[in-house]
Amino acid sequence: MVGADNGEVDTGGVGAIRLTPSGSGTLLKVSARPGARRSAILGPHGDSLRVAVRSAPEKGRANAELESLLAAAFGIPRSAASVVRGSTSRTKSVLLGGLAVGTARERLNALLGGA
Repeated sequence: MVGADNGEVDTGGVGAIRLTPSGSGTLLKVSARPGARRSAILGPHGDSLRVAVRSAPEKGRANAELESLLAAAFGIPRSAASVVRGSTSRTKSVLLGGLAVGTARERLNALLGGA
């Protein structure tokens, strides 16, 4: 685990998915795939988490679905997950509000089966 005690990027555990501490939770780097056949968390993709959503990338629909999917997956309220960077890009930073990096890493490991 790199930098867990000094506020730097934590890249340990499942692949090298980037989880960064934030003042109000954890930032998760996501590689989004809008317009997919089904919504699902697909797994690691470089240093990001690959997530497919059915919604098209129009009028924020795909971002809203991404936020809902990640909130459910990480066990946080829907309002606690929000895209804070990359709203028009496939590469995004999603804030998992109220979730510490260590807890987010544990839940990510559980989601992906320690892949």
